[in-house]
Amino acid sequence: MDVRDSIFQADPFGPGSPPIQGLQVFQEHPNQTTLHWITSGPIAGCKRNQPREPWWRKPMLCSGTTIGTRAAMLKYLEAMYG
Repeated sequence: MDVRDSIFQADPFGPGSPPIQGLQVFQEHPNQTTLHWITSGPIAGCKRNQPREPWWRKPMLCSGTTIGTRAAMLKYLEAMYG
């Protein structure tokens, strides 16, 4: 995992933090979609045998901004890296 750009204003896991349930991912700015030049090629290559509509022009999810339970994160990393 890349945490070089992580910045915290407070302990995200400390007292008063909300409970984490499952896997939580976050979207980029609405203008950052799956059509962006840096991701459209790899996404199209990965999804080449699937119809475009389920994934085309969708909001981009930031894989660097992900939080989850231990079990959810392990499952996520297994899917990402096999």
